[in-house]
Amino acid sequence: MSNQSQIEAPTPAQTPIGFSAETLKESLAQDTAPPPPESNQIITYRKILQNRNFRLLWLGQAITTFGGFFTRVAIPIYVFSITGSYGQLGFSFFISVLPSLLFGLFAGALVDRWDRRRTMILTDILNFFLLCGLIMVIVLPDPDWFKLGAIYAITFCSALLRELFSPARIAIFTEVVSDKELLTA
Repeated sequence: MSNQSQIEAPTPAQTPIGFSAETLKESLAQDTAPPPPESNQIITYRKILQNRNFRLLWLGQAITTFGGFFTRVAIPIYVFSITGSYGQLGFSFFISVLPSLLFGLFAGALVDRWDRRRTMILTDILNFFLLCGLIMVIVLPDPDWFKLGAIYAITFCSALLRELFSPARIAIFTEVVSDKELLTA
């Protein structure tokens, strides 16, 4: 019985073209596990939050995410409250997804041509004005059909701005943090 712990060289028929049996034996015998990470390679959240630009980006994202979530939940609820129609409720969701279907593939390529920071700031400012318009539409005593049309238009425009904002937000991380901090960010 042969010693099982030794690596046996493959026969010439088993050796891939361009490799010798000795080369294969050496490569099989080598340890291929990556070295353990050094302590200075680990980036903590505390360290990344020391980056002023990242903190500003993170705070802006928190506000934008909260506002976006609130409007994406509140608008369909309000539409249902004034119409009582499940069809209108579903249509309000459809209107909020339509820009993704129409422009989602092109938005990233378009945003890559622009300044990402300015794109994010401009889309947030425009979304703020759309939200102010939405509040005015809801508060003013207009007929329900007018409110519904205005809400759908505002929802569509806001979702379109979100399609421009999202690729800029994702791409700007490489400008704000270093390569080592990117995974933690």
